[in-house]
Amino acid sequence: MQLEGKTPTVNLQDQIRWVCFSVALTILLISTLYMAYNQYVMKVNFIGLSNNTIFLAVAASNICLIMIIYLLSNHQNNLRKAMLNSHMILEHNQKLLLNKKEIRYFTWDIKKKKIFMANKCFPLSETTSMSPISFEEFISRVQGQDINFYQLANNAIQGKIQQIELSFKYKSNISYKWFKLRGALLNDTNGSPYISGLLIDITRDMNQG
Repeated sequence: MQLEGKTPTVNLQDQIRWVCFSVALTILLISTLYMAYNQYVMKVNFIGLSNNTIFLAVAASNICLIMIIYLLSNHQNNLRKAMLNSHMILEHNQKLLLNKKEIRYFTWDIKKKKIFMANKCFPLSETTSMSPISFEEFISRVQGQDINFYQLANNAIQGKIQQIELSFKYKSNISYKWFKLRGALLNDTNGSPYISGLLIDITRDMNQG
């Protein structure tokens, strides 16, 4: 079985947003300092406003913008840290609840007939950069005919089932292994159905039984 051990990637939009915030803060800070210096060097008279009045207006507006950008940036960082922390706690608790058995994260794109498996949790948006296994190949690796995955997909699409829990024997690249699939039917942003869940290695339990 081809499994990927990918680490979470950096969100490009967040990275660009952070760079823009940093550049804006730098420009505003430099312009404020420049105005503070020039008010004592240059005499400006703009539409009847004195140099001091212009400086105070620009400095006040720049300081307000700096504070707003800083607060927005700080809020974004706090949200990112909270999401990462929640993700780590969830992943840790899943392993504890499953008695530290070998776990694989599983996503089955029903319409495109592609199955994605990885050692770490991944969002649906990251599957475009992953190497899937075709549904046909996945079926060919399942031993026995007691589980009809075609019927399972149809039942899920028709709304006959929501939660999925089943066990099957699977031929990996090395040997046969027993897996328990625990998942549920979900829909992506386009309304396309997919099954997402966990593959739990129960080979040791099945052999001992």
